Amino acid sequence: MIRRMSEEKMYRLAPSIFADAPHSKTSPKYSFLPTKDIIRGLGDLNWHPVKVQEQKVRDTNRIGFQKHLVELENPDIQLFDGLRPRFIVTNSFDWSAPFSFMLGIFRLVCSNGLVIADAMFENFKTIHRTYTLSEIEDSVYGYVQRVPELMNHLHEYKTTKMEYEQVMDFTQKAIDIRFPNDRNIITIEDAIATRRPEDDENNLWNLFNVVQENLINHPEAKSMKSNRKIRPVKAIDERLKMNQALWALMNNYIRR
Repeated sequence: MIRRMSEEKMYRLAPSIFADAPHSKTSPKYSFLPTKDIIRGLGDLNWHPVKVQEQKVRDTNRIGFQKHLVELENPDIQLFDGLRPRFIVTNSFDWSAPFSFMLGIFRLVCSNGLVIADAMFENFKTIHRTYTLSEIEDSVYGYVQRVPELMNHLHEYKTTKMEYEQVMDFTQKAIDIRFPNDRNIITIEDAIATRRPEDDENNLWNLFNVVQENLINHPEAKSMKSNRKIRPVKAIDERLKMNQALWALMNNYIRR
């Protein structure tokens, strides 16, 4: 069972999704790709919005046209252990970003959105010059057909045991991704601290999820220098890039 988000609620949270035209300063060659039409088209394929977000902008002229994100789920498709595939759609109408969608995994127990940065699931992008809804639908069908491959990957992560040195190495590299200019902001011990019993088992998948959650959403993370709390990662671009980088890092520890 998923909680579908109504268009009224989507509009309250991210009104840029419902723009009827692009920003006046876009190029004459710009092809307007209405996000609302894309969402409705995906709804016909039984993929429904469950989360939306729009970028904060300082330039008031960009308000209503800025980059936005929509996450969609299909109630008929689930993996295992509370995992669900999600499509993540991003778009903008102010020349700041192309239309893009990618496949991710949502873990219900900790509300982690996971972006797959694997070669088998390359992102679909268009730069606002050519577009057909049928192209997106074809990509959706293609992704769905490869869900069994995704499940095989997840099984591989869950059955990969980690040696102590590997845990330390993975976690330090993840910290460096999150804080490239100061690795001393959070300790390895804090980054690998589990919050729920099901994450205690030693495997690569659990390590990934624990570290990801602690680095992106850690409610008690503080700088060891200033003792000030570290803000969670909320910006669209930063969150997606962080998730993609951690997924790529995880793949380095698979024994193939």
